[in-house]
Amino acid sequence: MASVLVAAEDAAIGPAARSDGRVPRQTMKHALHTPWFFCAAHRQRNGTLSDRRALPAFAYVEDYWAQMARLVRPSRMQFGSTLYLFRSGLEPRWEEFPTGGSWALSCDSTSADLDECWDGLVLAVIGEQLHMEHTDAARRGGEQQQWREQSTAPMPEEILGCELSVRQSHAKLAVWTRTARDEAAQRAIAQRLSEALALTRHDGLRDCVLTYVPHDAKRRAARGRRSGDAAALQAEPEALYVHEPSHNSSSTAAEVPDVSKDACERGVEVT
Repeated sequence: MASVLVAAEDAAIGPAARSDGRVPRQTMKHALHTPWFFCAAHRQRNGTLSDRRALPAFAYVEDYWAQMARLVRPSRMQFGSTLYLFRSGLEPRWEEFPTGGSWALSCDSTSADLDECWDGLVLAVIGEQLHMEHTDAARRGGEQQQWREQSTAPMPEEILGCELSVRQSHAKLAVWTRTARDEAAQRAIAQRLSEALALTRHDGLRDCVLTYVPHDAKRRAARGRRSGDAAALQAEPEALYVHEPSHNSSSTAAEVPDVSKDACERGVEVT
């Protein structure tokens, strides 16, 4: 766990103040839609995760880059490491989102593609590129009106955060979502995710398949493993949805969402 976050502990959070305590105007930053935070855990010998250790939340593009530049690269993380990026105020625990689940794909834990895909995933998540109007349309139709009638708070975002798990045999990238049974929203997210990660343009990822598993299925599988059930020890939780990235040769780079640093800045509000 320390090998994931120790390099980021000195990341600058917030603009540098002058001697009089005032922040210079030239350090005004670009606000994200919501604050986010990184946290890490380590898989212990008994299969459980250690207590999660979090970095300070960040709410600006510039603070994201300050932390990201100091995090250990995925291809260099110790086996057993898990790194999360979640919206501030949320906890990356299955129990917190009983109706949710996650899209996931596996790849070589030492591949250079892993570093590039993690960068693309994180930027797509904090840049709000995975849901927007494409995935929220179905859920926010009638449900939006019902939500407004019941609460004065904004409707919760469908995208909760993302996860990187590094194991000896493979690495897993995952995106956590709030509503597993909303098939239209989940399939739209999968399409945007495969485009953001440019899966069909990485030789090591061309045959990767995205699978969606609800958290309740993961909990049942975990209970079976803890009970010593022989079948559960070998079986993986059953996927609710599967998405195979398109290999259409007519697909061009222009069709893939821009997940660069500039794209994040263009999509946020200047404060």
